Amino acid sequence: MLGENGWPRNGAGVDLEIEGLDGASLVARFSGTAPPPWGGYGFRSKRKRAIVRGRWKAHSTDAGETWALYDIETDPGEATDRAGEEATTLAELVRAFESWQDDVLKDREDAPEASR
Repeated sequence: MLGENGWPRNGAGVDLEIEGLDGASLVARFSGTAPPPWGGYGFRSKRKRAIVRGRWKAHSTDAGETWALYDIETDPGEATDRAGEEATTLAELVRAFESWQDDVLKDREDAPEASR
């Protein structure tokens, strides 16, 4: 359940206060009650990168050196990489991911230079 601030409540029903976090709660999205924020969402963790927008998911396991593209509506198990046949879609998603990443990291003192 979402609290007054739009973030989840803890088990005691108290709104969570999350300071300095960029993003939005995905609780409503995962429960199927709301569309994703800005039409999609991105993830970044060590060498892994991903962005999901609509039916498409772009994913990298090598810090963005190479990307795979999946149609998660028709291929939810992500078995068929569509990057070759949907190069324009992949390029748009990678640009959107890089823009998001740059925005998130621009004010981070602890972000390595190679990640900015």
